[in-house]
Amino acid sequence: MPKPRQPLHPALIRAVIKAESGFDPQAVSRAGAVGLMQLMPQPAAQMDVRDLYDPEDNTGGGTKYLRQLPDRFRGNLPLALAADTAGEQAIDRYRTFPPITETQQYVRKMLRYYRGFLTRDLAATGHVIASSETVAQPPAQSVSAAPAQ
Repeated sequence: MPKPRQPLHPALIRAVIKAESGFDPQAVSRAGAVGLMQLMPQPAAQMDVRDLYDPEDNTGGGTKYLRQLPDRFRGNLPLALAADTAGEQAIDRYRTFPPITETQQYVRKMLRYYRGFLTRDLAATGHVIASSETVAQPPAQSVSAAPAQ
C-alpha cells in the first residue's frame, strides 16, 4: 500500500503565493504564468483549473501540483520548490539543484517566507518548534539529490 501523503502546511502555500504573485490574483508573469500561484495554462488545465484568475481555483490547482513535488523529489523541499520554479525537467537534467542563480535566489526567498509564516502560525497556536521540526534550509549549490523515477 502506498504511504499516505502528508498535507502541505498552509504556511508553505502562503509563502509560494507571496513569492509568486505578492498575493495579487490578477498577476501575470512575462512567461505567461497567471494568478496567485502563477500557473501556466497547460499544467493548470491538467490540475483541473478552469479559471486561472479565480483565487480559489488557482490556489487549489497550484496546491495540487505543488503537493506532488516533495513526493517526486524524496521529500527534499528545496528541490521540490526548485522544480516548481525552474521546471521538473531542469531537476531531471541536472540531477541536483540547478545551478541557475535566479532559481537559487527564488527558492531561498520562498523558504525565508515559509519560515516566517510558519513561525507566526506556531506562535499563534502556542506551539513550540521541537528540534525534530526543523524547517528546510535554503539550498546551496552543493545540494544533491537525484529525483525519484
